[in-house]
Amino acid sequence: MPSSRRTVLGLVGGTISGGLAGCTGSNTSSVDLGVSNTTSEKQSLYIEILPASVEEGISENALFAAWFEVGADRSDKSYKQKEKIFAEQKALVRVKTDNGYIGEYTFIPDCPADGKTGEAIEVRLVSPNHIQFSQNSC
Repeated sequence: MPSSRRTVLGLVGGTISGGLAGCTGSNTSSVDLGVSNTTSEKQSLYIEILPASVEEGISENALFAAWFEVGADRSDKSYKQKEKIFAEQKALVRVKTDNGYIGEYTFIPDCPADGKTGEAIEVRLVSPNHIQFSQNSC
């Protein structure tokens, strides 16, 4: 049976579309970020997340960067959360205030790629110049 040009193009287009659909269904997870303040004063924190391979002092390859205004401890604004801020990978998390950098943490993903549990980083300001980091454990 002779094939028409339209049939051939339809088959090629279907093959390409099917391949792309398979790519979008990958198990690449993303990482959530929680920021909290346990001090008695409202604070501004700058959180910068860079690939772990970044060279010192170079930030143009940032995976995420933003200022967070967090209210005083026990206020309804003392905790902020952002979901899906970067694709799951080893990363360097840096935190600074108006006075400069106060801490950094190397995030290493450790959740299974089954999609049931997502990765999360928690950044907790415990004093004006001291930060604590944690991540979910799977």
